Amino acid sequence: MVRVGIVGFGNVGQGTARALVEHREDIRARAGFELGIAAVCGLDIHSLDTSWLPAGVTRTEDWREVVAAPQVEIVAELVGCTGVAREIVTAALEAGKPVVTANKNLIAEAGAELEALARRKGVGLEFEAAVAGGIPVLAAIREGLAGDRILSVFGILNGTCNFILTTMEKTGRDLADVLAEAQARGYAEADPSADVEGYDARYKLAILARMAFGARIEVAAIPCAGITRISSLDFRYANRLGSTIRLIASARRVGSNAVDLSVRPLLIPRDHVLAKVDGAYNAVWVEGRRGADTMYYGRGAGGDATGIAVVADLIRAARDLRSGARLRVPPLGYQAEDCGLRIADCGLGTPQGAAAHYLRFVVEDQSGIIAALAPILSPGLSPRWPPSWPATTSISTRSSRSAAGTNTTSRSSSPWNRRPKPVFRPRCGKWRAWRSCGSRPWTSPSSHSPRGPVRPLRRPPAPDATFGVSTLSRRTLRPAGSVSPSTGGCGR
Repeated sequence: MVRVGIVGFGNVGQGTARALVEHREDIRARAGFELGIAAVCGLDIHSLDTSWLPAGVTRTEDWREVVAAPQVEIVAELVGCTGVAREIVTAALEAGKPVVTANKNLIAEAGAELEALARRKGVGLEFEAAVAGGIPVLAAIREGLAGDRILSVFGILNGTCNFILTTMEKTGRDLADVLAEAQARGYAEADPSADVEGYDARYKLAILARMAFGARIEVAAIPCAGITRISSLDFRYANRLGSTIRLIASARRVGSNAVDLSVRPLLIPRDHVLAKVDGAYNAVWVEGRRGADTMYYGRGAGGDATGIAVVADLIRAARDLRSGARLRVPPLGYQAEDCGLRIADCGLGTPQGAAAHYLRFVVEDQSGIIAALAPILSPGLSPRWPPSWPATTSISTRSSRSAAGTNTTSRSSSPWNRRPKPVFRPRCGKWRAWRSCGSRPWTSPSSHSPRGPVRPLRRPPAPDATFGVSTLSRRTLRPAGSVSPSTGGCGR
């Protein structure tokens, strides 16, 4: 029997322990040996009902007792924070014991240092549960796709955001209302900022990028935008564009020595597989040079799903321990500590950042609006701000053409009744990325609506001096020039 010490007895810790107890015979049949629990540690362990644990299991509130216990052969760190978690993992590795963790923040920030320590001590470091919960995507990238050259990875990595967005789309409710429901169901924390601002997905993307490309990524360097600016109206326009909205974590190769990384809400065509990921589920789509597309889908959070991933890591570590294997597979997928890749500058105004974007402007139905917008969309023009219209008129950073049936002005008097010719046209297939005319580094497929003139939806807010144009980004989910109608390329 290989004995395990579990540090952290919350949802994931209890899910792991219950899986070890209830699936004991299945684990023995698969692994050829028993995997038992030697000790559990939690701040309130003595106030919890642990009567279902096997006899002889040590219960303690001090993690040092678990790490130092001679009967504990593998340590599972499931405490959730970063500072104490790093102490636990470091102490266990220094003691020559394999470690299994589900801590994405720890691996994203200190994974390289912990991997180096594990190599020096000749013990394993497993963290499958750190990304996408119960989906074994890290093992698939690290081992299953080791023979291919991965070109891009796109994923829905936060179940809370996906639940909020899909519920908003189905019911037409506002984000604040759906967020309250997510908190009531236990999908979101009392402070949901890590989820809705995209920070949680950013940590997971840093780990995926290291696994897929061997790049040592600084988490803070990954561009990140959450879903707090998404409204139910955005889904109405997304529907008119044949798309839906998802928070996508993306990583793709740019040239030979750079990767483009971002976490942001994107418009996804409805016929793409990522658009069909519903509720609190996660999905990861990997594109390889020869193996083409592979898709991984399942529950991305929860004690049971994450606990199963932890148990799978425990079995893997126990097999290596019993066979005497010493780091048979590098924890982060590459023997080299850093493959020399850098984060590419793919912002607006760069050739690598050329992509279609969705812009929605809330404006008064008055003349002069185009003159005010032109300097922002074309850096070569000198801005004339504020325009000469009443002070109550403003242009916000969120804008769009309204739905039909909301016109409150006369068609004969409205300057928007003169439909301009569209400057940008789709080429080479239904979902081909829209190409810009000339050398402009952006496109704007929604700038000329086929449904009629721009009309105000409501009285706009007070004038805003900060004049931005970036809202919901419509990025291609393939490198420019590789999208074809047959593959259903993601994004327009």
